[in-house]
Amino acid sequence: MSDIERSPQSVRPTAAFFLAWGYIVALPRLRGRDSEWERVLSLLDRPDTPRSILLLEGCRGTGKSRFLQEITRAAQQRSFTVFEQRALVLPTESGLVGPTHAANVPREPDGLPRPEKPPVHAPGSRQLRGRLTEQLDARIEEHSALGPVLVAIDDAHHADPAWLPVLSTLTPPVSDHPLVWALTRQAGQGGPHIDRLFGTHHARVTRIELGPLGDPVVDELVTDLVGAKAAPDLLGLVATAGGNPLLIRELVQGLVEEQKIQIDRGTARLLSRTLPQRMHSLVQDQLRALSVKSRQLLQVAAALGKCFAVQHVAEMLHETTATLLPALEETLSAGLLVGHSERLTFSHEIVWQAVTESMPQSVRVPLCHEAARILSGTGPDHGGRENRPGVRADRSADLAPAGSARTSGADEAIGPPRVLSAIDNEVASGKLAVATTLAQNALTRPMSPLHAVELRCRLAHIMIMSGRSRPAVELAEQALAERRLPDTLRAEASAARVLALSLHDEDQARREAETILADPHTRAGDPSVAIAGMVLSNVLWKDGELAESLRLAREAVVNLRTTTPSTWRTHVTLALARKLSNRHEIAAADVVIQESRPTMDPSDLALHTAAPAIARARLLAQAGRLSESRVQARSALAVAQESGAHLLVPLALSALAMVALRTGDLLTAAEYVRRCRVNLATGNTPLWSAQYDWVELLLAAEQDGPRRAMDLLENHHSGLPTRRLLFIEEPGAAAWLVRLALTVGDAGLARTVLRTAEELATRNPDFPTVVVGAKHARGLLDGDAGALANAASEHLEPWAAAWAAEDLGVHILGAGVGGTEPAVAKLGRALKGFEHIGAERDAARVRNRLRALGVRRQRLATPKTAALGWSSLNDMERTIAHLVSQGLTNRQIAKRIFLSPHTVNYHLRQTFRKLDIRSRMELARLTQEHLPQSDPLAPQSDPLAG
Repeated sequence: MSDIERSPQSVRPTAAFFLAWGYIVALPRLRGRDSEWERVLSLLDRPDTPRSILLLEGCRGTGKSRFLQEITRAAQQRSFTVFEQRALVLPTESGLVGPTHAANVPREPDGLPRPEKPPVHAPGSRQLRGRLTEQLDARIEEHSALGPVLVAIDDAHHADPAWLPVLSTLTPPVSDHPLVWALTRQAGQGGPHIDRLFGTHHARVTRIELGPLGDPVVDELVTDLVGAKAAPDLLGLVATAGGNPLLIRELVQGLVEEQKIQIDRGTARLLSRTLPQRMHSLVQDQLRALSVKSRQLLQVAAALGKCFAVQHVAEMLHETTATLLPALEETLSAGLLVGHSERLTFSHEIVWQAVTESMPQSVRVPLCHEAARILSGTGPDHGGRENRPGVRADRSADLAPAGSARTSGADEAIGPPRVLSAIDNEVASGKLAVATTLAQNALTRPMSPLHAVELRCRLAHIMIMSGRSRPAVELAEQALAERRLPDTLRAEASAARVLALSLHDEDQARREAETILADPHTRAGDPSVAIAGMVLSNVLWKDGELAESLRLAREAVVNLRTTTPSTWRTHVTLALARKLSNRHEIAAADVVIQESRPTMDPSDLALHTAAPAIARARLLAQAGRLSESRVQARSALAVAQESGAHLLVPLALSALAMVALRTGDLLTAAEYVRRCRVNLATGNTPLWSAQYDWVELLLAAEQDGPRRAMDLLENHHSGLPTRRLLFIEEPGAAAWLVRLALTVGDAGLARTVLRTAEELATRNPDFPTVVVGAKHARGLLDGDAGALANAASEHLEPWAAAWAAEDLGVHILGAGVGGTEPAVAKLGRALKGFEHIGAERDAARVRNRLRALGVRRQRLATPKTAALGWSSLNDMERTIAHLVSQGLTNRQIAKRIFLSPHTVNYHLRQTFRKLDIRSRMELARLTQEHLPQSDPLAPQSDPLAG
């Protein structure tokens, strides 16, 4: 569909806004409407039928207007004379329908009468209606005498009762040709007269309801819109449109316009689940057409969840259900809400998401907190409002204890599912603390054993994400203690237990995982089997059994099924991705991360957004793309901190610290290391990694020298030299520790490190990263030029490869054989490697070595002048400058980039000095000149592409 056909400026945002767009929906030849279309053709092809009525009904955006256009086109092809009508009017006396004036009559130049619309009871309105009926009757009789006639009437639900003649009076008394009336209306809309007409059951009346498109048709439609086969993650987001063609089209085109879809090898994948502005504008136009009270009702309802009880909205608004009736009727008439059993629900999940995202976070967060209190039964007392008529009765129906006089089986079934839905909504909104409170409060009330088990399983995983693995184990064990437990719930509880155990008791977790995998009663698709395989794989990985660990990790992914909850799928797939990245299989790891996205839905925002971002941050750092790694790690940290996902926060902080350290920004690195230590000291259980101690050791060496690093190693991280996981995650770690040992004269440390690294390499000869790491360490300790040369050429990790080249150059100089040229060549190679990845501090060290040999290698930067000083700024200084140009204060900048205001102030002083300026205004001007359209904090679409 071309952009010319879409002209939103010409559409007034009324209650019929969505309907006015129905005709533009991309449904080539009414795809997905085959059976309905066959009924239409059958009607048009019946020459012996004197009069027929075709009633077309559907929700907003289902393509009613487009369908009617196809009907008129088909009628023209069959020699029908076509009257196209809009702006109908209806009488108060009759339930039948007929046109009065045409807003658009493209095939009848003289058209039908177009009178001004008088009031319903105005004097002479009956006489005028009679005259219009006679004129219309005459026109139709004239044309029907010559051939078949089709009167196509769109938007019949907007008709005015005062202006509709009776359909039966418009039928010519004598005619050998068919007369077909085709009318459309929005489902459930219009007055009683329209309801009676569309409820007519007669042989000559054909009723067609346009429902949502089926999945195969949606797949085809999305493929047409993006020009490529849609991946499951994209189809998953499109599914929130509920098969509505209009919403699907606006969503997909918005994603394309904002470059949130990536086409790779003929497959279109999502880069972001955030709704495009096009969808927000569509929904906002609809909301602006409502009254203030109705908009307020929708926003409060959105905080309660996709499905909600009216009494809870009333409670939050300090109203009664009765006083909300006008606003409820308006929202129902607008098609934004629909009735669902005893509750209301948003017509489409995507509408709920758009309404939720339309609220500023400063409003949305407290509103969601209040909604959580209401749902958990701990809502605030609104000044005796409980005694007002209707309010206490509403609350008691939902919150009465099971077994009380008021509780029936149906009543009991309403409570726990409602709480579970509310918990899912809170987690999806990134509020783990609120979800925890909801679940804990719900467990204090009586409920069926199975509901209690389901609630405990849900809460256990929230606890895991919150970094509280021990309470999670207790909850899972309480769930497993229930005797008659369905297999699905038992698998959920077992998965939660073994995953939580792995975070603080690896030995017990290993035994539990082995037991689950050996149980003949477990099924391959059970979450417990997948998580057990992942946990056992992780334990073996840390122990250095890499081949078996990788086999189990791959098997765990293979054992996943489409029915496996996305919560567990993400843990399992990203665990495999981390192992592949540690093997430096960058492309394979990236594919696994990308393929994990189709399983990601909004049911666990912290896990599904932050965890993949952390995995990609690590992947990018290992590929030597440090600035892009920083973007991913910042994104992960923002989500993890805001949601309270303490499981992920230290890993994100350590990733940021490593990037800052390698780019030479020691002050920022120190800040991230400090915050990482604070998070680890809170007692929360993080994801397993050797990075926490490793980055702190590197920082100590850079800040205070090798002696300080040695003290830290002996007094705080004494187990690091024998930790196999360090040498698996960091191929250059063994050589670095040997280098430190040689510098301080600690031969024992060097031998311990080398023994651990070589033992790991011997056990895993097919893992080149650990093999070359051991070879590098041996070359340093023995002074073996051949081993160092091999390490420099075989290292896959760029930072380690550059270090090996530098070590080789230093060794050649120390040996004093062959002059300085070979050493200069090796040092030049090291310098190029460090510069390529942006390791400024390491590059400066190599330049100093070359300078001592009489070789001057300048950085590739423009000489600093008043006009070109921008090139002297580092990445962090440019980021802060960009934020200053946006008007942010130092405190606001610190919050956004996760540093202290003091650190921001330091970077700002350095920036002023480098640019030779004295005010933030000058800095803003220079920033706009150099970065007119870029945002250093905006995530890049595909950092690993190309």
